[in-house]
Amino acid sequence: MLNSCGTDDIDELRSKIKILRLRLAVYEDARVQAKYKITMAEMIERLSVKARKQVELELKVCEDMAHAKHKELTEALSELSKAKELLYQSQRLLLGSNRVMVQRVEDHNILGERA
Repeated sequence: MLNSCGTDDIDELRSKIKILRLRLAVYEDARVQAKYKITMAEMIERLSVKARKQVELELKVCEDMAHAKHKELTEALSELSKAKELLYQSQRLLLGSNRVMVQRVEDHNILGERA
């Protein structure tokens, strides 16, 4: 039966086998590239998740720092308010003291004029 096939038929079969092998190589290459791209996509996804978690962590740290600074500022404003009140009290006492001193000087001048 093999003898009934001519050399043209054998050449044609060899040619078809070569074409099929080339197609198989192309498909295998495409499969390898697809697998590579999937692997890369998975790596990118993992990196994205890590990056998102890192950004969330940094945001939390910034929020905590902002909260702490807000607390410090609130305490500083409270202390400033207390200091301001003490300053006003000091000024009122000083003003009262000055009035007493002026009154004493005037009283002394009046007594000095009588003598």
